[in-house]
Amino acid sequence: MLASLNPDGSSSPARLPRSACTGVSVGKGGKLVLQGRLQSFEVRGREGGPGAVAGPVEYTLRTGLRPGSVEADGTLLEEAASAGSGRSCLLWDTPELRLSLDSLGWAARLLPQIWVPVAAACCVVLPRGATLRRAVVSEAGDGVSASGEFALAREADVYALAVR
Repeated sequence: MLASLNPDGSSSPARLPRSACTGVSVGKGGKLVLQGRLQSFEVRGREGGPGAVAGPVEYTLRTGLRPGSVEADGTLLEEAASAGSGRSCLLWDTPELRLSLDSLGWAARLLPQIWVPVAAACCVVLPRGATLRRAVVSEAGDGVSASGEFALAREADVYALAVR
């Protein structure tokens, strides 16, 4: 989900087309860096008029990670409201997107390569019984480190997970 701002300051959510992940790495400042490619997408005309299909477009998404909670319907809970309620999730922390428009022609190459904040909150909801307490992108370990609890029976088992 991506939100764009309208001239009056309101936002218009729009779904992004499917893309393919082409690379994953750990960047400076504890950020997870995901490279990807949109095969094709529609560029809308002025004032909702007919658009054109463009693509492929390369992109880079960089984000931190942190624990969060969601309600049963998937709505993200604010940090203060999430203590002890909802399902645990792995939340993107300050995600930013950069498009590489080289494949769209010479005029697109003249545009600056800038990082744009992603307005939508994105997360991966964890299974019931899993509670995420800590999640960080580790530059030293070159991966993601997460810890929390699995409640599989009456007593919870403490776990730690490192993804490289």
